[in-house]
Amino acid sequence: MKIRSHHLPFITLFTAFLLTANAAETAQKPLCDFKDIATAKTLGWRVLNDDVMGGVSQSRTTYRNNVLEFTGKLSLANNGGFASIRTKEMAFPITDETGITLKVKGDGRRYELRLQTKETVSRMGREFPVSFSSGFETEKDVWKEVRISFADLKQSWRGMMLKDHPFKPSDIQMLGIMLADKKPGPFALSIAWIRADKTE
Repeated sequence: MKIRSHHLPFITLFTAFLLTANAAETAQKPLCDFKDIATAKTLGWRVLNDDVMGGVSQSRTTYRNNVLEFTGKLSLANNGGFASIRTKEMAFPITDETGITLKVKGDGRRYELRLQTKETVSRMGREFPVSFSSGFETEKDVWKEVRISFADLKQSWRGMMLKDHPFKPSDIQMLGIMLADKKPGPFALSIAWIRADKTE
């Protein structure tokens, strides 16, 4: 069957659309997908709250309905004020990606994506890992995809801002989520997946 010439522009555009869509899809690299709970658990997600400094904030993780639920209660008592979860130290398949995208459902509070690499800072005669982080907003009971560009990451150690520490994506060895918005009270964040990508 012959294709009439006036159909060709449409076919060309449609083909280009498919190629672009496929390229965008392959540009994303899964780091953690909670639909596969068994694999997600191998990342060793664990709680780390301000009780390590005398605070009394509480949090927990629950795997439910193909998501990870990070819930608890933030407290500012005893100079506390943060609750977090993080993976164990491990290698992640990140090479030339430029950021990380998360699919989350929140409670209207501001959370932080926190990353650790092999980069360290010298303090008290010891080497400590530098935290690279960026905040993201959530909407109450609304699923949304939030993207964190590596170019927007800030660096710190125990709340102290740092500078001049290079960030190398291929050296990422820990993923984390933190709540430290100085607003005491209950919180809830659901995470469906985390991916590295090249989208700008």
